[in-house]
Amino acid sequence: HDHDHDHDHDHDHDHDHDHHNDADGEHKHDEHHDHDHEEHHEHDEHAEHESSHGEFTIEYHYQCEQFSQLESINTSWFELFSSTQAIKANLLTDTKQSAVRLDKNNSEISL
Repeated sequence: HDHDHDHDHDHDHDHDHDHHNDADGEHKHDEHHDHDHEEHHEHDEHAEHESSHGEFTIEYHYQCEQFSQLESINTSWFELFSSTQAIKANLLTDTKQSAVRLDKNNSEISL
């Protein structure tokens, strides 16, 4: 399965226990604890999910004297890295730019 994840996790957990304004003078710490526990549990599941994904950038520069005769670029990525499910490839030439998704069944970039 393919996931496109771009997550930034900024969590502020400001529980200022010195400024509770309980009428009976008792603090309800259990409610805070339950909330925090559920929230951390959800994040643990997400961390497990993300641990199976890797993200990095590779940049190739090709120079071709007869570019007009070049029809495609075929990659051996999925043969060399068999656990890869899919990659996003961005192509930029003097006359064209495109973005394609490649997988083991489609490893060719058409020009």
